[in-house]
Amino acid sequence: MYSRSWSRLYTDGSVGRPSFVSEFGLWDEHQLAIAEQLEAELDQLDFVRLVFCDPHGLARSKALTAAAFRTVLRNGTAELALTYDLALGAGVDAEYLGVAAPYVALPPEHRLAKRKSIRLTDLADEPMVLLDLPDSRDYFEAMLAKAGVTPNIRYRSASYETVRGLVARGHGFSILNQLPAHRETYDGGAVTAVAIRDDLPGLPIVMARLQSVRTTARARAVAAAARAIFADQSP
Repeated sequence: MYSRSWSRLYTDGSVGRPSFVSEFGLWDEHQLAIAEQLEAELDQLDFVRLVFCDPHGLARSKALTAAAFRTVLRNGTAELALTYDLALGAGVDAEYLGVAAPYVALPPEHRLAKRKSIRLTDLADEPMVLLDLPDSRDYFEAMLAKAGVTPNIRYRSASYETVRGLVARGHGFSILNQLPAHRETYDGGAVTAVAIRDDLPGLPIVMARLQSVRTTARARAVAAAARAIFADQSP
């Protein structure tokens, strides 16, 4: 989740402790200026994925909502977006790459965590942690309604990792589509992914670009790499 606190930790240290970047001299003046510019431009976003490398080659990243993807495509900040096919709007070409099936996220000690698959009605009386993004919210609520479940939503968060962390600590189950390569959460917990037996739609993963913008060689190279990665993952 993008926040001013995160940005300031890497710039002026105003979160109540010395700036990590300033203390260890990791960024030069140009990099600090870029960080400040990004903070000004992204201040209105709730959820953004930025990926870049620091001077040591370490990847840093954040995540974007589907609405934010539309914004960065239309204002020229990005040429391509790898995203779910959720209300991308007119004037956007979306190339299908694959589908992300929904699954139930449970803490490892949950009574149903060792099952290969479950029905959503098995969790009807249990608290839920909802990934509360504008388009995702509608998708999950429609899914639950189709399964005949009225969710008992205990917590909502626009942060994917916050949702996983709350599930890992036993605060409820969640339904997610993105499946990490590992079970661990940022705070040291773990999440178990259990398949959903109900016949429910997955989320199409697409590569989106503006129809009115000519694709550069760099964007074509990224698109080719994305196609190859998803082709390797196909059954």
